[in-house]
Amino acid sequence: RKIVKILFVRGNPRPNGVCALLGGRFLEGLQAAGAQVLDFDLREKKVGDCRGCFACSVGFDRRGKCVQTDDMAQALDFLDSADALVCLTPVYFYSMSAQLKRFFDRCFPFVRGYEFDESDGKMRNATQFLEPRKKFVSIGVSSGLSEDVFGGLTATFATIADSMNFEYSANITRGESAYFLVDNRSVRVRRVAEAFSRAGREFAETGAITPETLAETVAPFSRGKKSFAANAQVFWKLRHSGRI
Repeated sequence: RKIVKILFVRGNPRPNGVCALLGGRFLEGLQAAGAQVLDFDLREKKVGDCRGCFACSVGFDRRGKCVQTDDMAQALDFLDSADALVCLTPVYFYSMSAQLKRFFDRCFPFVRGYEFDESDGKMRNATQFLEPRKKFVSIGVSSGLSEDVFGGLTATFATIADSMNFEYSANITRGESAYFLVDNRSVRVRRVAEAFSRAGREFAETGAITPETLAETVAPFSRGKKSFAANAQVFWKLRHSGRI
């Protein structure tokens, strides 16, 4: 089905990095398909840490109210009725950025306890979204190889999606980000960037991303781990010298 309303949360602290580049291409695809998108860039927003005060759990309202008055209220209001949530983050110490973790912590007003699902024997959060069955897409970007660095982040995203009763539509794990800085004019790098735009458009149009497009977004650049390690050493020497 067509996805009409999407909250796109950017958890990348740097405004001009690879995460911003690929996230921007995905966003272009969403908008090209005509989706209503709230581009919620945490770098530009005032979002405080969750205080763990449980004030938002008081009362019997459908959704709790946080005592803090900051930009998170806009995201919560939009997410409540959104069809989908898309999250973008660099990999920091094998998990999401602090900015994105703060966003998820502040989603606690949607949680109204726990419930037991007899169909699979799992406990999940009891939530009462205006639009309850949301689709979820995660985009992670790392300088390392995908198979080595995304395990923790992927597991965390999967747990969040399951606990909030989101339909986990796609998990894009884009490694080898340095190639976008030193090889950005090559055909292979341009193809990956174009695949991100296509992925956004496909998701907004159908609620899914084709396996072919997903494969292109994560297509490897290196010829194995030894090749990657050698190239990475060159990159870091250039980085330390200030040439990148």
